[in-house]
Amino acid sequence: MKNFCLTLAGMSLGVFVGCTPKVANIKNAVEHYSLQTDLIEKNGQILNSRTLNESKDIVYGSYDNSTNGFFPGSMWYLLNLTSDKTWEALVVKYTEALESVQYFTRHYDVGFIAGCSL
Repeated sequence: MKNFCLTLAGMSLGVFVGCTPKVANIKNAVEHYSLQTDLIEKNGQILNSRTLNESKDIVYGSYDNSTNGFFPGSMWYLLNLTSDKTWEALVVKYTEALESVQYFTRHYDVGFIAGCSL
């Protein structure tokens, strides 16, 4: 029984350590999202990055696309992970841009769009 408890404790610690965000990963995400939001803010519109095309240019999507809650949702994670208040205004701005999704009826992905952010 003692070996079982030690094994279980070791596995639990391994899972906990494995799921803990790594500082390097967080710094990398902050760098990439900072570059992305800087580009979007310079454009003057609230855009939502979707993918890269063959030329490695950013392709933006409309807010009725099923994956467009991921961008503001990821910024919520960055705000929570870093406690950096500079993300707060951006997070609110990009989340509020999803508000019209609540009236969207063309497909069933409304929960998928809004669930990451709202």
